[in-house]
Amino acid sequence: MPVASRERRTRVATMRACHFALVALVLAVPGACGKDKPEAPAPPPPPQLSAHDTTPADTAAGARMVRAALSSEAEKGAAIGHSIDPHSLTPTELRFGRSPKQSSAVVYQDSIVLMENGDKALRSMSSDGLTWHFDANAPHVSEIQAGKVIFATERCVGTVLGVTRTGDDVAVVLGPVQLTDVIKQGHFAFNQPLDLNSLIAVTAPGYPWLASQDTLAHHASARGHISSITYALVSSDGTWRPTRTVTSGADGKLVLTKWNHPSRRHSRGGRVGDSFVVPKTGWIRVQVPQIPSGMPQGLPGVPGIPNPNGQLPAPAPSIGPPPTVDISGGLVATPCLTDCGGLGIKLSYDQGGVLVIAYAVFKVKDVHLHFNLDVSGGKIQTAALELSGAAGFAVHFETGTTKDFNGNIHQTGLAPIDLSIPVGGFGMPISVHFLQSLSLNTGFSAKTSKLTADGDYFASGSILVGYVRGSWGGAPPLLGTKQNLADNVGGISMGINSLAFGIRQEVLVGIGALGFSAGPYLALTTGTTALKQSSATPIDCHQATFTMDLTAGAGYTLPKPLVSVFNFFLRALHVKELAPNGSIAEMPPQRVVEMLSQSPHGCAG
Repeated sequence: MPVASRERRTRVATMRACHFALVALVLAVPGACGKDKPEAPAPPPPPQLSAHDTTPADTAAGARMVRAALSSEAEKGAAIGHSIDPHSLTPTELRFGRSPKQSSAVVYQDSIVLMENGDKALRSMSSDGLTWHFDANAPHVSEIQAGKVIFATERCVGTVLGVTRTGDDVAVVLGPVQLTDVIKQGHFAFNQPLDLNSLIAVTAPGYPWLASQDTLAHHASARGHISSITYALVSSDGTWRPTRTVTSGADGKLVLTKWNHPSRRHSRGGRVGDSFVVPKTGWIRVQVPQIPSGMPQGLPGVPGIPNPNGQLPAPAPSIGPPPTVDISGGLVATPCLTDCGGLGIKLSYDQGGVLVIAYAVFKVKDVHLHFNLDVSGGKIQTAALELSGAAGFAVHFETGTTKDFNGNIHQTGLAPIDLSIPVGGFGMPISVHFLQSLSLNTGFSAKTSKLTADGDYFASGSILVGYVRGSWGGAPPLLGTKQNLADNVGGISMGINSLAFGIRQEVLVGIGALGFSAGPYLALTTGTTALKQSSATPIDCHQATFTMDLTAGAGYTLPKPLVSVFNFFLRALHVKELAPNGSIAEMPPQRVVEMLSQSPHGCAG
């Protein structure tokens, strides 16, 4: 495998959780104009990504364990599932989901409120995606009370956080529930192709979302203005930790001052092994955007926080191409499937002098899902999944600023669009869900700037994960380069420009909807950054990073940095807040690929 430099390399390794990349920018323009243009560095060898040259023995053994869990012997006695044509659903089943039924194939927990005609008892789901309205006179609605677990439909299922009874209307705020809070025993197997043209799209435009915009500021050191970019990773405990920093040197080059490679982290708790030290002048610390405290409850117009009062009903679910959703904070999102060749999302933003058009797609071809889920004694004994058809990953940015630019944007949240395929044959309603979480951060330092980037990577092999009697195993796909991100960074500006984009793409088998879907899942978390030096410098230096992790778990999944967003929202509804955890069991993330590259070669030190 060619290696261009110590800073540019590809690794496959197991590491603790890494969800999103963040970029923060201190503004200024280095005074490099008027200097003689130095000789450009020699071009690097053609970039490529590949698997590490060795496979850890425990990874190979874990993959064998999961494949054994997907064998016909392991699935003996299981209820065999099959995809359901969503056009065959009744109007209320399409709108709210299918209701659970008593069946010999499943044993429910004794204490739950089981509503076998729940789809007919429901009147609406609010656009916040958390509040459900019931007919007060429908069967079992009188049993709903705070703290109870209700199972009304495959989507309307969860722990009751709050109940408001007004005449014949009962408004219920639901929180997440674990699969084992609902079922005590059941064995389910599925092994079929997935038709991505027959998905049900459930949208919640008022879903909690975190958005903010900076106010421009300048910092200076004793030697004059400097420009700096700090990259960070957010760990599983919700802490942002810087990993590398780039500054503009006197010669106009980008100088790599610290490269704290993730493989050098301690294995416990996701802590950085080597401490990270930054200069005391000319820098800012990376901080997680904070939800304002002490706000009046239900205050309308709070940036990034949906108004929890007076929510309208959510749009009716649709079948086929997913709809576009206006996300709180000015971001417009459109999931894409067959039209873009895989599971992806297209984003656009045009506010405050910042323009963004971006898309990221995990490419698939002839998608096939195989899973074996065995619950007994109220515990998950086996949860094995294999997703076949991985074909690659592509990312594209077109970003810029206008003369009205007044600060960079930071957007984080779960895209409020749940795409699902209903599965039958299990005696209870279960669906295959496709979910996507995002983090988008711009780092512009000047008005009327432009930054573009394109990356394209191919993939082969299936995605295999499994939890068997307390142990995790599996194998990620192999990735290779078709179009290197750093070689395709362009634009123009009088300052350093950058963009960081993180996306988590998840396939989950279970019950619930959106961030409170619960069941075994696999997820790919991809982080990309694109950085371009000022057009006023002698060398037009580009730098890019590309990372991808494979994670898996059994439970509901909500990134911890978003829990505070939901809890702010729930406090405004006067209901119980969420605990900062979700999965019953979670596999430590496995690094699929990591790349730091520069163009021209060596321009960043």
